[in-house]
Amino acid sequence: MKAAVSASALLLFTCLVAPGCAAEMAPEDEAFMQGEGSDPGVDNGATDPSDDETVAESSAALCSCATWLNCSNGQVTVYEHADCCGGNFYFCPGEYRDLRNFTNNLFWLANWNDRISRIHTSDKVGVYVYQHVNFGGDRRYFPPNSDVNLGGSLWNDKISSLKVIKVR
Repeated sequence: MKAAVSASALLLFTCLVAPGCAAEMAPEDEAFMQGEGSDPGVDNGATDPSDDETVAESSAALCSCATWLNCSNGQVTVYEHADCCGGNFYFCPGEYRDLRNFTNNLFWLANWNDRISRIHTSDKVGVYVYQHVNFGGDRRYFPPNSDVNLGGSLWNDKISSLKVIKVR
């Protein structure tokens, strides 16, 4: 007898620690988990243009930069990918010395260290991001109401710690 775990069950498992999480799996990963496709990172030489079209439509439906306010005194929402696909997570005001300690809303037990590609700050908080754990290396500040696509910048997938500062 073969045990099967649905993609939805995996999403539920990754969201246990973060109340109100809204992570969604990329379509190609979901197909792979259900045994319908090949490993997304491997080029098997088979291309079907209609498959690309289906994935593009699915991606548009699943990826959203919408944020839900989970912290009453403001929050920073981070996204794994610049287009808001992949995992997302929110940080309430406070200091987060080591993003390796946060695995919420990411698959394969990955952590948020060097994975952030988009940042959204609510109207009540700003955020200092740091290149290394324990607030080391270069730093950058994003003020309230920022929505920053880090893809293509020096900060893409380079953030290892952060401080969320309440400003209002």
